[in-house]
Amino acid sequence: MMSDTCTFSYIAAKDSAPKTATGIERSWLDLKIEFSRQGEGLAGAKYYKTISPEGPQLFAVKFDETVWYHDQNRWHKYQTARDIHYNILASANSNLP
Repeated sequence: MMSDTCTFSYIAAKDSAPKTATGIERSWLDLKIEFSRQGEGLAGAKYYKTISPEGPQLFAVKFDETVWYHDQNRWHKYQTARDIHYNILASANSNLP
């Protein structure tokens, strides 16, 4: 099975430390159900479930390469997001996170 991934770096607001997050692409509907979120998606965005130790539970990347996290049922733009990279994760396991 092949899955699209996205990795980005940012400076965390809580401790001002550099972080790197990696997520696996999922639909907004699936993420809303899994994480009990409400609200609309972002126009032109792809959505990711974080699979790295660092980062939010989920994030979105818009076509203009802005990165967003979802908190308290609202989208918030990362001001420090950079080094956005896309990849494909190949796995024999169809039960990816």
